[in-house]
Amino acid sequence: MASLQWFITTFLQFDRAFFYYTFITSKAVAIKICYFVFLLFAWSFGFFVAGEIKKHNKTFERGVFVFAVYFTIMMVLMFILWPGTWSWDDARILWEISEYKSFMPWQHFLSGLYQAVLLQVFPHPGALILIQNLIISICVAFCIVKIENSFGLKIVNNNIVDTLIKLIPFFTPPVLLYQYSGYRMGLYVYLELTMLVVAICANKDGRELSWKYCFLFAYLVVLVSCWRSESLFYMLFVSLLLLILNKRVISLSKKLVSIGIIVLAFFSVNSIQDSYLGNDNYKLVSMMGPYSSIVHAADFDEDKEQLEIINKVADIDKILANPDMDCEELYWMARAYKDEYTNEEFKDSVKAVVKLTLKYPLPVLKERWGMFIKSTGVTGAVWRINWQSITLFEQDNASVYDDFFQNKKYFPLFKDARAFLINLFSCNTASGEQIPVLRKIVWNAWIPMAVLVFAWINSIRKKDCISFCSRRR
Repeated sequence: MASLQWFITTFLQFDRAFFYYTFITSKAVAIKICYFVFLLFAWSFGFFVAGEIKKHNKTFERGVFVFAVYFTIMMVLMFILWPGTWSWDDARILWEISEYKSFMPWQHFLSGLYQAVLLQVFPHPGALILIQNLIISICVAFCIVKIENSFGLKIVNNNIVDTLIKLIPFFTPPVLLYQYSGYRMGLYVYLELTMLVVAICANKDGRELSWKYCFLFAYLVVLVSCWRSESLFYMLFVSLLLLILNKRVISLSKKLVSIGIIVLAFFSVNSIQDSYLGNDNYKLVSMMGPYSSIVHAADFDEDKEQLEIINKVADIDKILANPDMDCEELYWMARAYKDEYTNEEFKDSVKAVVKLTLKYPLPVLKERWGMFIKSTGVTGAVWRINWQSITLFEQDNASVYDDFFQNKKYFPLFKDARAFLINLFSCNTASGEQIPVLRKIVWNAWIPMAVLVFAWINSIRKKDCISFCSRRR
């Protein structure tokens, strides 16, 4: 079935409904290969689940039920939000991959590859988001059923009520708004959750993991570790986790093979990403904050040598002229960096920042803490997805991608209802005015983090945590 679908859609050039090209590029070949792999996996998974259902496997029957409830709700929202909450960089990916010439590595080449592959299935941005939510629904069903089985959570008499209660954490506005967008975070958080659930439940179940399960888990870890640079620690964390897992759960040979796949694939994917980026500008954005705090705190006489090293990469004069700008504003608006710098100069500038940070720790810590607090949403900060996903279809030139969507004739089915729902998720009034207090509560990451920490401490108190070392025999 996978081969048949691949041949029909490829040779009849279904992709031309979205892509336009005059010749086949190397990226197009890579996309077609990944598309075939995706179809193989999708059809194999579908037949596997169907087979388990025919056997009346209670676990799979429960999983399909959870999937059906969640996916049905998601499709109702999809109907209103069609063709998704596209806004800025995610729309840029669509634009860049449309000629098979770029994967838009600024949002990671995996994002461009992922979108391009899903667009092979059905070449429309709305269909991409629909398939994305199909994958998310599978992740949600897997996580709920896996936790139910591993921790012995009972299902109340009313199956639908029980399922809806357990689905509540997946209905938070920030999560929903992003999972209907083309941003990698929409799918990424669910892949990350799935990976963590597998890791948590592995030792809890106490059953030996099959080779197939180990391979799938290893590749999932690679995807989660690489797709966002902030998550590189998962590569080390999971590798150590595998080493201390009970040998009855995963044998030494499976541990070594899994860790080998994780490490080799991690460095390979990151090497590809670095080659696509071509320079260190992506890293430079995050460095603009420390550059700024150091420049404003440093003594220009005592620290002349280190500042000269930094000035080869960052434009100190522009940084001094814009003391109130954050890292992104300094990069995108003030362009407070040098156009030509070498990789070695960038590395030296990072070393210079480290040396001066040891001398002036408070300004750097203050800047980093402020960035962290802003990212948690407690300040009520507004992101592009909260408003540009609406204006994208207004053709008011508020977005550079207005024309792209208009020329492709991608429009909402219910423009006003869509705008209302996005405003609702963004904690705005129907007219788009923010409700500050509500925003700071709903988009506040401290609340779920506090709940998780409380649950973790409570599990330790009840001795129900994953005591890997104590369970080893």
